[in-house]
Amino acid sequence: MAQTLPDDAARNRPGFDAVKRFLDKVIGLLINPGRFYEARKDEKGYRGAISFLLTVSILFTLAGTLVMPQEKAFFAVVFFLNAFSMPFLTAGILYPVARLFCRRTFTFEALFRIVAYANVSLLISWLPGMAWVGGIWKFYLIGVGMTRTGGIKTRLVLACLATAAVLLLLLIHLLKPLISA
Repeated sequence: MAQTLPDDAARNRPGFDAVKRFLDKVIGLLINPGRFYEARKDEKGYRGAISFLLTVSILFTLAGTLVMPQEKAFFAVVFFLNAFSMPFLTAGILYPVARLFCRRTFTFEALFRIVAYANVSLLISWLPGMAWVGGIWKFYLIGVGMTRTGGIKTRLVLACLATAAVLLLLLIHLLKPLISA
């Protein structure tokens, strides 16, 4: 009779596959984002990307709340809403820009998946002083994703990302009176 190893027992527990899939995606994005996005070139639907985004958003919220000295509940809500909603907004701004620059290369669904997976950067963004690094890394991952899944040239990706970033900053500037009120 074969002896069962502890690893075998862990593999048979509910949830192990989900954790393994999540960690595989994180490691893939860290080690070789180009290969990661190429492997998902033909992925369809929102489920995998939303599941990944939800997990990253929860981890970011938990970690970010730990470093807050007070009003943890308030910051938890703000952190989560920001982490989970920004990919929808970013993809929503990036989609018409990509349509303008790249014709019909990307669907909203494909861009959303690219942006959702790029939010792996949130796993370091909660650290004090690292938000700007995470932001740059996120845009780099979006660019790699657009290049590898859409087959477009780097200059087009840069044009799309620069235009989308300007539009996002303009939107934030226009919403500033509402936010501060």
